[in-house]
Amino acid sequence: MGPVSRESTNPTSIPVIMANSISEFPKGFGKNLIYRLKTQINCAYFGDYFLTILMKRPAFDDIFMHLASDLAGRSHCVKARVGAVLTKDTRIISIGYNGPPAGTHNCDEEWPEHGCARDSKGSCSLALHAEENAILYAAKNGASLEGSSLYVTLSPCLPCARLIYASGIKKVQFLNSYAEYKGLSSDEGVDFLRKFGVEVTKYVAEEVINE
Repeated sequence: MGPVSRESTNPTSIPVIMANSISEFPKGFGKNLIYRLKTQINCAYFGDYFLTILMKRPAFDDIFMHLASDLAGRSHCVKARVGAVLTKDTRIISIGYNGPPAGTHNCDEEWPEHGCARDSKGSCSLALHAEENAILYAAKNGASLEGSSLYVTLSPCLPCARLIYASGIKKVQFLNSYAEYKGLSSDEGVDFLRKFGVEVTKYVAEEVINE
């Protein structure tokens, strides 16, 4: 089987695995099906999650972070799209993505050029962050978050970090840095959580091994 290359096409998405030719897929997989799929989506790549399924059993961290990344695509925000997944004992408790409260505004439809108005700190004045939405939905439905894990595509800001800690969440994995996105010197939310005993790690996609 030939080499498989890695390419990142979106700063908010997980790196993509690219197969240079159909012959690089495992023998006997069904090349006609692969060809039809490639034709239908009009591109020559598949996400690393798909290839991981073909080649080995995916870890739950990979599954949940891929879901968070997919959820980010549901956001109506024109500034940044963020997704979050709350889990406990490998089961999903709640999901969320950033944007105004449900039933109020869709920023990309109402203000497609610039989004909603900014507050004094330059942040969206209407939006709830992805982790806020996930936590609020869980609370609304009576789900306990004590000892749960959070997967989020952008590391928590300081206000969200306080909410995460108060909710009893014990583990956080993030894909991209909020500090880098905002041009800050440090991830204040991450620092806060670590200081008070919450395990916080930056997610690294598991490599797909050619065998």
